[in-house]
Amino acid sequence: MDMFVTDGGNNETGWSNKRYDELIAAAARENNAEKRFALFREAEKILVTDEAPICPLYYYVGIQFYDANKLGGIEANLLDEHPLKAMYWKKR
Repeated sequence: MDMFVTDGGNNETGWSNKRYDELIAAAARENNAEKRFALFREAEKILVTDEAPICPLYYYVGIQFYDANKLGGIEANLLDEHPLKAMYWKKR
């Protein structure tokens, strides 16, 4: 989320929000995970809901639910990549 801080090297939007910058800096200093996530949630709300300098159009969806008795060729791997050409229907 630090991609969008004011004057950040990866902030190609030109967007700037002082409160957002403060929240990201505070989250970087916070050791308590619950408090840190709360800071990120507030920053995310500013980024995606309140001001919306970006508009996420894609949400990654992997193959999580399938009937292993019917569908084969899906093997667990670190990248969660499952080529369709490797999948096959099992005979009943």
